[in-house]
Amino acid sequence: MYERTIRLGAVLVLTALTVAPSQAAQLVPTKLILVRNPASGPAGRLIVWKARQKPSSDTVVGNPTVAGAKLRIRLVPGGDQCVTLPSTGWTQMGTIGYRYKDSALVNGPVRTASIKKKLTGVFQIQAILIGSGITVVPGNPTVEYTTNLALGAGDDYRSGSGGAPPGANDAQAFKVKNETGVVSTIGPCSPGGAFLETPDASS
Repeated sequence: MYERTIRLGAVLVLTALTVAPSQAAQLVPTKLILVRNPASGPAGRLIVWKARQKPSSDTVVGNPTVAGAKLRIRLVPGGDQCVTLPSTGWTQMGTIGYRYKDSALVNGPVRTASIKKKLTGVFQIQAILIGSGITVVPGNPTVEYTTNLALGAGDDYRSGSGGAPPGANDAQAFKVKNETGVVSTIGPCSPGGAFLETPDASS
């Protein structure tokens, strides 16, 4: 009996150590999304995404310096793109978050990205994409946008249409500022880069 108890305890400990961490979706209102497709050609394409909330209950869950991250951006109409941000491009910013940099665009169109929770309670995400590696373009007009940043084995962070009217919405530019909510959300990209549809946090 004693021997069986020891074996059972060992199995329980091993199981606890091998269980994958839980993943959750966190919503962050958009501060700015700008998608440009200039007449000069694909080399001039640009996407800027900024999400911000104060005060925020959101937290940074996951370590992209170990597991990397995936960024998904979708315009309807306009396209749906997943981009890998490998762990080698990420650095830690003290205790508040992480920063990504790829100035030469070796790993795709994301030049810079960051996610952080300041000591003041402000939660922020930012990503800048440039160049012909961008496949998402303004829908002329676009009726909905959604974004998702997933931190490796950690949480994913979702932003999207919340009711603010576009400041520009034609074939060359789509721009929205200062959403107060998040109505439409999408699941993260899968580890293989395909799209993984999951219920949003409000479901």
